[in-house]
Amino acid sequence: MDNEPHGPLLPRSLCVEHDRLRSYYHNALESWANLRQDSWQRSWRGKELSGELNRRQAEFARAYAALHKHTRECSVCRQMTMKISISDSESFCVHSCQSHQD
Repeated sequence: MDNEPHGPLLPRSLCVEHDRLRSYYHNALESWANLRQDSWQRSWRGKELSGELNRRQAEFARAYAALHKHTRECSVCRQMTMKISISDSESFCVHSCQSHQD
């Protein structure tokens, strides 16, 4: 799984709920990643660590799903996602067409 929900993250301040969910998502990802890194570097083992890693992974999965669901269901976010996707497609086409002409 990649580090971003499917589709682009929208610019800040277009949707307050998107901003809140994005912050929740990034905090959950960072918390899970930091504990994984710390446990690997320090060779931590045991049921407590395993339980905490599972809890943080589940928190990340909830945050990921909430952000993805909101982006699909919010009319403001859907509109911005469409605009970003169209812009990205146009940009890709321009760069691809230019490289074929060179």
